[in-house]
Amino acid sequence: MKKTHYSEKPSRLFIGKTFVLFRWGIEQVGEGDWASYEIRIDNPISVSKAVEEVFSVYYGNNHENKLINEYNSAKLGLLNEEDAEKAITNYTNFLKERAELKADIENVITTAIEFNQI
Repeated sequence: MKKTHYSEKPSRLFIGKTFVLFRWGIEQVGEGDWASYEIRIDNPISVSKAVEEVFSVYYGNNHENKLINEYNSAKLGLLNEEDAEKAITNYTNFLKERAELKADIENVITTAIEFNQI
């Protein structure tokens, strides 16, 4: 997945007639230049659908499985101390990041639904 670039700061949510564009990771990358991750979510829009689609695109299908396998290997004592510590930290950081992104998606989509924007 790559970031989409803009000439001005993009909104978190673009609402079309039959879809929304959800954006996250918005950052300024130069003077007047912006970038963010962006995903199109087709109607009907729901919080769970938005979370599922963002996670599928952003993390892919195998990323978490790889982290879980490394974490389990660390917990079972199959890795040396340094690699085990790294595997545990990587999975813990992933879970924290995913929880923060999920809360962000839920907040943005729920607010739009509550205000009958989507």
